[in-house]
Amino acid sequence: MVPPTDVSEIPAEFFATHPGYETQEFNVFQTWTEYVNRLVGALIGLFVFVTALLSLIYWRKDRRISYLSIIAMVLTGVEAWLGKVVVDKHLEGGMVTLHMFGAMLILATLIIAVYLAAGHSQPHRAYKPEGLSPTLTWLGLGVVLFSMAQILIGTQVRETVDIIAEQNNFENRSTWVDQLGSYYTIHKGIWMILAGMIVVWGRMLLQKVNHRAIRLFVAVMLGSMFLEVGFGISLSYFSLPPVLQPLHLLLANIMFAAEFAILINILGAERVLKGWVRLNRKIEQQSLVNAK
Repeated sequence: MVPPTDVSEIPAEFFATHPGYETQEFNVFQTWTEYVNRLVGALIGLFVFVTALLSLIYWRKDRRISYLSIIAMVLTGVEAWLGKVVVDKHLEGGMVTLHMFGAMLILATLIIAVYLAAGHSQPHRAYKPEGLSPTLTWLGLGVVLFSMAQILIGTQVRETVDIIAEQNNFENRSTWVDQLGSYYTIHKGIWMILAGMIVVWGRMLLQKVNHRAIRLFVAVMLGSMFLEVGFGISLSYFSLPPVLQPLHLLLANIMFAAEFAILINILGAERVLKGWVRLNRKIEQQSLVNAK
């Protein structure tokens, strides 16, 4: 039920069925990180399952909400399986990146589903993007795509760190950054461009959009971006502190979620609202036909 805190707590039969592990160093931090990850993953699985069930309420109103919620549930199952593969393959190259991409896909799917559902439950609060310049939308799309690329390249850097750590027997940590290679160079170069794009987009949004939810998302996006940059610099200049590595990934996902939520509001709102009108008209017409 609870993982060990010391190698002495591991049953002897484990080593009998897992030859080779007895020579490896026990790491309580990694053990409990993985354990908490699985607990949170199980909780997310339950939340997504209940979300899929509740989405069936909208089956007649807007099936897109139900489809998206069910897709998110299936993706969460696939993501759990990928997590097992990542561990089984000892963080093999490409697997961590694929696992992160799956998490971002689930986030995006759920954000769209929640956005659509909110429009039905609180249509008076929906944002109507009237008079917005195309530049704002295109810049936002660029920010989201650049962020996705930056996060996925960052996971490649993370994989490289694990390889270098093993090659150095987890010693001489101060030299690891110098061995990271091309992925790290690209990752370090992109953040300056991305940070500039986010600041410009955020400033434009605050100037042109007076909508409470969007302004809140902008604050989250800018705040997480500045923290993300600070953590990145700390990782680079302070020999990759272990506690900052997962926080760096977490903030990246929070930033991406805020960006995507903003983009959905300013890009999809008008089309979706028109879609609701057409859909409601069809439902009303069908109801009249049935009544007759």
